Amino acid sequence: MYCAEVLFVYTMSQVQICACTRIGIWQMYIIELLSEMVYKVYETGGRQSAGSAWNEAARSDI
Repeated sequence: MYCAEVLFVYTMSQVQICACTRIGIWQMYIIELLSEMVYKVYETGGRQSAGSAWNEAARSDI
């Protein structure tokens, strides 16, 4: 009985560690995407709105 309880606690802690690791990876991924978006806005001057930047990109494709 005691051995089973210890094993259960150990597996639960492993699951928690795994969940925390996954959350950490997602946080890093989201932060990287946001910083990339901010950099692109800064690179284009930051004064024009996203709509005008989109229109400008569409015009350049034609």
